[in-house]
Amino acid sequence: MRKSWRLLSLFLILCVLSGALLLLRKKPAEETATRTEQFVLSEVTSAEMEKIVITSQKGTLVLKQENEAWRIEPEQPFAVDQFRLGLIASNFRRVNIDRVVDETGARRAEFGLDNPQAKAEVFLTGGRKLTFYLGARIPTGGGYYLMMEGDPRICTVVDSYGEYFLSTAADLRDKELPGIVGEEMTYFKLVRTGKPTIEVQKRDEAMIGLPFGHWAVTKPYQFPMGVRWEEFQTILNAIGALRIDEFIDDNPKDLSRYGLAKPTAELEMRDEKNTLHLFFGATVDGKTYFKQAGTPAVMAMQAEKLDFLKVKPFDLIFRFAYIVDIKKVDRIVIEGHGKTYDVTIEQIPVEGEEETTNQVFRVNGQKIDDEPFRQFYQVLIGMQVEGENDKTLAEKPEVRTVFYLNSGDERKVVVSYVPYNDDFYAVFRNGRSEFVIHREQVENMLDKLAALVAND
Repeated sequence: MRKSWRLLSLFLILCVLSGALLLLRKKPAEETATRTEQFVLSEVTSAEMEKIVITSQKGTLVLKQENEAWRIEPEQPFAVDQFRLGLIASNFRRVNIDRVVDETGARRAEFGLDNPQAKAEVFLTGGRKLTFYLGARIPTGGGYYLMMEGDPRICTVVDSYGEYFLSTAADLRDKELPGIVGEEMTYFKLVRTGKPTIEVQKRDEAMIGLPFGHWAVTKPYQFPMGVRWEEFQTILNAIGALRIDEFIDDNPKDLSRYGLAKPTAELEMRDEKNTLHLFFGATVDGKTYFKQAGTPAVMAMQAEKLDFLKVKPFDLIFRFAYIVDIKKVDRIVIEGHGKTYDVTIEQIPVEGEEETTNQVFRVNGQKIDDEPFRQFYQVLIGMQVEGENDKTLAEKPEVRTVFYLNSGDERKVVVSYVPYNDDFYAVFRNGRSEFVIHREQVENMLDKLAALVAND
């Protein structure tokens, strides 16, 4: 009896496994009958295409190919996004299908194709024509239903086809702004209501004393300041990401309704080829109105893209109190702690190398070894300001340094350190003060100088 039960159990298990195997074999066959994966519904060559006419509830869009380039017909009074235009033409040249949902076309009404929401006619050479109909959107998203005239099958296509079929001329307006190449930039200006104007220009040889890089902050400060490139690059990256999100009014009668009669900000940038010049107005519901200089059209972009307008000029500059190449200096007079140090730097040309010199250093006539002096010089020119001066002070310095230069328009630079409060000095350069520096830096410089003279 026990053996019989074992045989019966084995028989039942085999039956179950056989049934499961039949189901697994049957399921793909059923799916194959109703679904065909990824195929080309229609394909022609670009040379065969002459015109595309797209008709929807939004209107009619006519695209015409001439000399291997597509344009909107009739010609529009605005710049057209040529990339998007070409993309539409390319997708009607080759229509890729995701799957077939109905081989016979009997279920047109179910898929919104008894009354299509859009039609696209592709006119070809020799009087031929291809016609496509766009049905409803797939309920689960991700695409639309589509048919081609002369083919009974109902297919699905990706979402982008819905955009192509429902496009208008206005949808093809170019939303890109003039591009500025950061490395080729020659001019930058940022004007904000209630904030100092920032101006950055490409450096010239007259801008002695600027460290590193090819650009200088020329406003709001009275003297050009070197640009901290990483910080400035962040601003340029943000500007490079700007684009038109919405076209508001091509011919506004009253700019004040957009806050553009008196703009809140102005941005101007130039490189060797292009100019970007924008005015920004009011911000409403998360979008900021703006316009390009020289054109009346009002546009909008997401306000969150404009955080760079809050930048402070102090954040963009190298903060050296005064920095200059040692080869450009002949003499430095340093006064402080009741003492005066007369530093001379003799520039000795290197034979056969026009731009190379060696230096001999002396303090109060006493010759100083090369390496110790260079270490002190790095301390002297390495002092960095730590904030902007918001006081009007008379120039009555406790410490004073005078640089005598051998090139450039400015041959004498006086840097004075005037008491600002118990912790800081106001830094004066040739009679004008814009920054403050911690007293410890100045005291450290004087201490290093005294030790240099004492130890030599």
